[in-house]
Amino acid sequence: VSLQFGRNNTAVTDQNSIGSGTTKKTDLSGVTNNSATLQVGFDNLASTKQSGANTGDTANQATNASLTAQFGQYNESNAKQVNGNNQQATLQVGSDNLANTKQKNADDSNNPNASLTAQFGQDNTANTKQTNGNNLQATVQVGTNNLAKTTQKNVDNGNGVNASLTLEVGNNNTAVTNQKIADPLNNGINGSLIAQVGNNNYAK
Repeated sequence: VSLQFGRNNTAVTDQNSIGSGTTKKTDLSGVTNNSATLQVGFDNLASTKQSGANTGDTANQATNASLTAQFGQYNESNAKQVNGNNQQATLQVGSDNLANTKQKNADDSNNPNASLTAQFGQDNTANTKQTNGNNLQATVQVGTNNLAKTTQKNVDNGNGVNASLTLEVGNNNTAVTNQKIADPLNNGINGSLIAQVGNNNYAK
């Protein structure tokens, strides 16, 4: 579903869910893709790509869900989700904000990737990349020229959790978060909280 009010707004949605295989060992079944885009203003761009498959001969066992809402002008949101159990929401209010969200799960993973990006102001950038489930992140930026980059990676069907929260208020703040769990038997949690208020702050 796409709703646009204003002029020169562009919403591109590409959803693909194709099964394959002829035996129980090789069967891959499609996933469910849900997408909603709302844009109010002008010259906003929203691109949503969702695809994937799960092991087994029963379709729609996992879901990709995406919500993008942009208010203002020259905002851009790019969301790409693969293999189900991915949920993302992007809210941008202002102008010249950029949000890139990439989430990829393994085709047999039951663990979710969840991402929330909210940007208010102008020239803010948020880049989020999460892989293989049990990754949770939220980025909130208010002001101008803020940059947040979050990369989280888990092993396929791992028990560990990566959780990240980034809050930036002001201008010219930069936050970089990178969390990784490589051991599938690791039950621990990587937790990251970055809160910056003011200007010209840097956190890694």
